[in-house]
Amino acid sequence: MSPDDSDGHDLSVRTNPTNKKRSLRLLGGLIVIVVAAQLLTLGLQWLQPPAPPQLLNNPSMLADRRAPTFGAANADVTIYLFSDYACPVCRAMSPDLIKLVASDKGLRIVYRDWPVLSPRSIRAARLAIASKSTGRHAAFDAEVMRHGGSLDDATLHLAATRAGIDWNGLLKDYARDQREIDDLIAQSGSYAHALGFSGTPTLVIGPFLVVGRQSLERLRELVAQARGGLRA
Repeated sequence: MSPDDSDGHDLSVRTNPTNKKRSLRLLGGLIVIVVAAQLLTLGLQWLQPPAPPQLLNNPSMLADRRAPTFGAANADVTIYLFSDYACPVCRAMSPDLIKLVASDKGLRIVYRDWPVLSPRSIRAARLAIASKSTGRHAAFDAEVMRHGGSLDDATLHLAATRAGIDWNGLLKDYARDQREIDDLIAQSGSYAHALGFSGTPTLVIGPFLVVGRQSLERLRELVAQARGGLRA
């Protein structure tokens, strides 16, 4: 007896176009909800008044020769930046940080990548730190922050290309320095937890600890106060 002649049920999987369309609509709706939630979070942070900074004893403990930097090597004020490439607030503040350093020759950023939002942000942080060896970290960081999107390899590859970095060479640099890079990321996470950081972005500007997006004007105020040894 052939399968067509049997009285049993056909167990083969058939695609129902209606169900497929319904699933696609559901997936699209979920994506819209996630994006809307991120935008709402970003908007609320913009509307909130800046929280007063805390004072952090011995901020220089956050220094590490392995961490990428941007700005003056002999800076009199250092910003330790704890951020995540998947964080929309970090990405929104990135252009202001670039402007800040470009306008202040006595300032330096030390990048303490703290990728806590997704496995893809860990991958992005690893490659960003690896890009230090190319001398193009600042360009790569700016491109990922500007065009990060899903942070998949295609996006990171494009960011590397735009930053003037050879993709295959970058992967080899990470493979070579993997233990050191992963240890640096783990150390940043340990500092963040030990100091009670609540999320990204968190900045230590001189002795001042601030959380969340800071306007360019507020960043300049904090740098000036750190430079002058004044309380914010």
